[in-house]
Amino acid sequence: MGRCGWIRRRGIPGRGGWFTTKGLSGGGPLIDLGVHMIDMAMWTAGNPKPVTVSGSTYRKFADRPDAAGNVPEGTFDVEDLAAGFIRFDSGASLQIEFSWASNIEEEQKFLEWRGTEGGFSLINDKLKLYTEKEGVLIDEQPRFPEAAVPQHTANIRHFVECVLGHESPIFLPEHGVDMIKILSAIYESAERGQEIRL
Repeated sequence: MGRCGWIRRRGIPGRGGWFTTKGLSGGGPLIDLGVHMIDMAMWTAGNPKPVTVSGSTYRKFADRPDAAGNVPEGTFDVEDLAAGFIRFDSGASLQIEFSWASNIEEEQKFLEWRGTEGGFSLINDKLKLYTEKEGVLIDEQPRFPEAAVPQHTANIRHFVECVLGHESPIFLPEHGVDMIKILSAIYESAERGQEIRL
């Protein structure tokens, strides 16, 4: 069982621009923030295939003065909060929540997975591991050395090595297809008020 999300207290990217116009962006925080967190959650779980999706979306802050952004009369026809539940062929399930505006203490970006032998949380870029050793509950917080090569540079190198045939891609086209199916199904589920089978 896992959960992931990225919720902001007030972080609407500005009315009337690309982010708040469905015809340009395709959606709100689900498309803006959710795609990255769901992708990371699926990758850390071994890229299981999604089988069903249930979702809800809300547009409650669009007409408030504190959501006006740069262009008060601009378009805001996307959700400001999306939540849902994804079931995978592996038996795993994932709760999701993404928001540009929520009444919370502070912005939070999180990913958690819980298994029978342990679990982990990555909350605001801090990793913690939870397990049990010889009947004692153990919490660990790993510290990683600074990367010798910046991550963006490493990704570019990996791409070049794949093109040259020296490495196999970490991400496959079907992973992208599965992501689009999930995002589309969340919006469909929210509109129809029922679970969607993929």
